Amino acid sequence: MADLTEEQKETLKKLKLYQKEYYDYESKFEYELFLLRQKYHDLYGPIYDKRREALVGTGEVKIGTPNLPEFWLRALRNNNTVSHVIEDHDEEILVYLNDIRCEYMKKNKEKKEGFILSFYFAPNPFFSNTVLTKTYHMKVVDCDNEPVLLQTEATVIDWYDNKNVLKKNVIKKQHNKNSKEVKTVQQTVNRDSFFHFFTSHKVPNSNVIKQLSKHEVAQLEMIIEGDYEVALTIKERIIPYAVDYYLGIIIESESNSIVSDVDSSYSSSENNSNYNSYESNNSAYNDENSNVDTNEYDDNEEDEEDVKSNEEPLTS
Repeated sequence: MADLTEEQKETLKKLKLYQKEYYDYESKFEYELFLLRQKYHDLYGPIYDKRREALVGTGEVKIGTPNLPEFWLRALRNNNTVSHVIEDHDEEILVYLNDIRCEYMKKNKEKKEGFILSFYFAPNPFFSNTVLTKTYHMKVVDCDNEPVLLQTEATVIDWYDNKNVLKKNVIKKQHNKNSKEVKTVQQTVNRDSFFHFFTSHKVPNSNVIKQLSKHEVAQLEMIIEGDYEVALTIKERIIPYAVDYYLGIIIESESNSIVSDVDSSYSSSENNSNYNSYESNNSAYNDENSNVDTNEYDDNEEDEEDVKSNEEPLTS
């Protein structure tokens, strides 16, 4: 700004003060908005309690929502964002889901905030946890309206033996380049699943990012952004509009706004209970790592038909 005259510098100084004044009001606005959201979040709580009681009842629970089976599975499946991370082998677990709740973490002096998503499950043959949680730690940066994500913390799932749907065995035939010998090997690989959602992530700082390749940065961004998008969808759409998603009466526009044909759907005795089946595109979770030494043996592309998958899931 060396080319500015003294009068211009004085004008710029005033403008900076006015901008600072704006930021002060904006900060107050954001805080009051947070308090207003918290107020209504507390008012929504009793409604969610009554919804859960209507779905689950008061007796012994042997499945997620006995009074309306597969309620949460259908609600999740009928949302475009969430349905893409639900696989067929996840469905037999999600039928045991009986509630989803969100709890907001209050702001502190360090301007940190966040929210916790809790998934409540009836006793099931897949894992011993009754509640799976995902916590999102956020921080408000000065001059920024939206908080930024710092890290996430997820419940470690205590899978029962041979019930871990995150992994599977694959049996492959490999050909020795020299002897032409065919060797059969077993590999353990990850497979796509909604339950990868319960993975903790830490957003790296700028120094760490500089040490990563462009491919690694892109991969990291895809995983974290995809995870956060699913979390926001569950928090802001699935939980408050669960009944509408169950009925399939919500239309999601290209701008991600929600249009619900509530009047016609609630007055009709027949609602479309079928939900779409979506093909998973959760490639960010694919892991082709293998414990097999492949220096001597190379996979032959012509032998892809020889790959056999053991669909029995593995322990973690």
